[in-house]
Amino acid sequence: MEPIAHTHVRGVLERALRAGELHPRGRVEFALGEDWSPAMVWPGAVERRVWSVAFRVVRGAWLTREAEERFAEELGGRGPVTPAEVLARALGGGLVVAFSDAQRMAYVVVYRERRMQWSLMLQDGAALVRALGRDIQTHAPPPRVVPEGDRLGVLEAGLHQWLREPLPLDHAEARLLLPETLDSPLRDAVWHALCDGGRWGGPPPLAGRGGLA
Repeated sequence: MEPIAHTHVRGVLERALRAGELHPRGRVEFALGEDWSPAMVWPGAVERRVWSVAFRVVRGAWLTREAEERFAEELGGRGPVTPAEVLARALGGGLVVAFSDAQRMAYVVVYRERRMQWSLMLQDGAALVRALGRDIQTHAPPPRVVPEGDRLGVLEAGLHQWLREPLPLDHAEARLLLPETLDSPLRDAVWHALCDGGRWGGPPPLAGRGGLA
């Protein structure tokens, strides 16, 4: 919920990682979206300016196995270790969203005061992981009835926890479009190289390469 610059993103992550923790063959890109407000998207929602940062791993992995294990331990081992989660913790707070139709997975986590306060991951037919602080509950496979309903319900629950009030989603279509709605501030954003081949920075992304990973 605070503005952030391109140079700030890389600087924060560079300080969070130790020497040699970037994957030697990985490439990661990031983009910053225009600031927006939930009230602009969902009438009746909270009036609060927010900023979006998106990451995509376009080649290989972004961390070495040892680094992944370190961050998994520090972050609680609840879901995928993404640049967004490392950034949110380092900045002090934020909502992290990982959503994949291909992997049938939704993962949301809320950070405040540099600490994870709440997280939820649902992978269809595979696992359900809830965390409130260090209290982690894992169900593999997930129960037949999940209070959030499905992966879209996981996204809605994450926004509820982050904004500290429920979203005024009055009809099924608004809920169905949640992934696209969260992606919309980044739809026309310019992508930048975060790291490439084990080093920070790198050549610019190819023109025309779009979409979130």
